[in-house]
Amino acid sequence: MEILESVHEPEYYFDICNTKKVDLKAIQGPAACFCALGHPETFEKTLQNLGLTLKQKWRFPDHQHYTEENLRTFEETRGGLPLITTFKDFVKFPDNWRDILTKDVYVLSVNLKIRGGEEEFNKFTDVLYPKFSKIKNK
Repeated sequence: MEILESVHEPEYYFDICNTKKVDLKAIQGPAACFCALGHPETFEKTLQNLGLTLKQKWRFPDHQHYTEENLRTFEETRGGLPLITTFKDFVKFPDNWRDILTKDVYVLSVNLKIRGGEEEFNKFTDVLYPKFSKIKNK
């Protein structure tokens, strides 16, 4: 049995309203967040380690698709605080999300870094994703 060791490293915030990257140190202090992850406390702890004080948190079941009502609740109750979520959650917003969330909404970009077992991981991905294998080996 092969073991793969990896860590998730925060890279930057992505301001979805203005479509730009924001340095991790640019957002500090009070914030609100939401996610639909298997272990939401890990996401929340990451935000706290980045210097945020989470004044409002919403947790949803894993793989939640968000409704207009969900987004309105975030907007109406966050009290002007920056609102932070994950890319996994962002892609599940309703199409008209821009009509509801208009400023200070960020997605935390996280990089998966392989720390051990990279050779075995590459063999595995070469078999499962041969097109990707051709691209990465160029």
